[in-house]
Amino acid sequence: MVTTVEAAAMLQKRGDRLFEGDGRLYSEIELAIARTDFRGLAIAAPTRVQTDDKAVVPVVLLTQHTVLRTWEVPDRYNLMLAVTDLDSGTVRARRALTSPKDDEAADAAPAPRPPKPSAAAGAGVSTKVRKLDVPVAPGRSGAIAVALIAFDQVSNTARIDLAGSSAARAAPRAISPRPAPAQGLPSYAPGRGMPKAPASGVAFTVQPSGGAADTPVVVHGAFAKVAAAQDSLPQPVSVRDNGVDRQASAVIPLTIAILGLEWKAPQLYPLAVPLYGAASIAPGQPVAGQFATGIPQLPPGQYVAYVFMDGVPYGPQPLQVK
Repeated sequence: MVTTVEAAAMLQKRGDRLFEGDGRLYSEIELAIARTDFRGLAIAAPTRVQTDDKAVVPVVLLTQHTVLRTWEVPDRYNLMLAVTDLDSGTVRARRALTSPKDDEAADAAPAPRPPKPSAAAGAGVSTKVRKLDVPVAPGRSGAIAVALIAFDQVSNTARIDLAGSSAARAAPRAISPRPAPAQGLPSYAPGRGMPKAPASGVAFTVQPSGGAADTPVVVHGAFAKVAAAQDSLPQPVSVRDNGVDRQASAVIPLTIAILGLEWKAPQLYPLAVPLYGAASIAPGQPVAGQFATGIPQLPPGQYVAYVFMDGVPYGPQPLQVK
């Protein structure tokens, strides 16, 4: 089966013409992709954008789903655009195919669904190529990462370097939220329930805590990555985490995202996770860490969770709240 990465490469090889909104080209791509067994969503974006005279970044989105999937998870109300500032780690997310003004309108609720397609009709395939304009601050410089999420499906991540006359100024890293000094959450120390860190990326679990009112849902995670220059602290910081004094030498920004069907935006819970150890951490050095944190009560329902690190959404993990 054609993977998301392969589908994204098929888009990217079309070159700069892809980002000009050429409807004829998009039709050609749709016909070519429709002949493949790709299912899901993939994106392509220019690797560098000059922002002094351009306040948007073009992102081309390819989706190919069965008609049944399109009925179950309509694109208009479920495609989420997630943009990460790679200097600060801040994630912002919203619906990709409606404007914030539209979502604030009284009639922004999803339209009634048509009847469920029959088995024969539902097995058909729907292919679509669209150009999205992602707004950026005029003159902004730095780097962003863009990904698309459709409930329990996720695209590849595209990194875009922004070249502008205004230098980005990320705030100094600070641990957030602070760990519980005694027993409790959050904690960034090794402990029970932590998954094993992958070779690279994020592994995590999300589950109801069994009735605790202060932390109804608990997320345990572990991660590994190559340290960036902005991850290191100027000097180690003393932290008391679950009854033990520790030294933090770096801080890694992560964001937990909880999403339900036809939400206007995911619920985002940013973390700034300390890496414990007295030694300084150099850019390019492999590092690993872990976290355990609670998130507020959710209404009964079926959700999915992701964790963003360096612009990449890891997941989904299903979450059922009864």
